[in-house]
Amino acid sequence: MLAEEINELWDARPFQPFEIVMADGSAFTVTSPKLMLMTPSQRTLHLVTPEGKSHWLALSQVTRVSVAHADELGASGHRAP
Repeated sequence: MLAEEINELWDARPFQPFEIVMADGSAFTVTSPKLMLMTPSQRTLHLVTPEGKSHWLALSQVTRVSVAHADELGASGHRAP
């Protein structure tokens, strides 16, 4: 299940930034576990970029989750499609 995969990446120690790719092709990088939370229903994520921009993401629209590599990390934590 996708929610479990995200929770495993979120809880990993040491934490490694990871990328969430949406169905529209946009991507968000979780740079710190403190900048993300999952609702109790595990249907929605709230993500805050390092600049303080807030995003609500529906898990039903997430197509891929993967550990982000250093060369993929953008300053904003968000990549447009």
